[in-house]
Amino acid sequence: MVEEVICQSDMDIDEMFEINQKIEGAVFSMNTALWMHRLSDRTPIIFDVTTMQPVLVPSGVKVEISILEPELYGMGIEEKPTIFGNMVRVYSQEACICRIIRDKELIDRDIYVNAIKRYAKWNRAKNIPELRVLADAYAVREKVDDYMEILVNGEV
Repeated sequence: MVEEVICQSDMDIDEMFEINQKIEGAVFSMNTALWMHRLSDRTPIIFDVTTMQPVLVPSGVKVEISILEPELYGMGIEEKPTIFGNMVRVYSQEACICRIIRDKELIDRDIYVNAIKRYAKWNRAKNIPELRVLADAYAVREKVDDYMEILVNGEV
């Protein structure tokens, strides 16, 4: 089956859709997923992708691959449209928040702080029960509860 790639003009290519199609099991994560969910305003130059095992990356594809444990890999995956309207696999906002809290050293401090603030304070689509389930799986429940108590309830 051949998928049609929607483009805005002859010159535009939906890189995110191509990456999702070319790299087996690729799920957009970290900085890229935060940007897709509007939890960051830094447009990715290199796309962050997570897989469950090492994969071959086609030449010319601008990705940073990370591998996630099999028990976490499948949790929080959803589909979201690219700016061209093509659907790609991306980790949910809740999975992103848990992952950046767990892997704090892998992300820029400003992106980290702003993503958590945007999720907690200004995001009407937040799902706190799902966040807590994922926080348990990522072993960051105490930190997540602390952040949400302070930011959502305004105890600053």
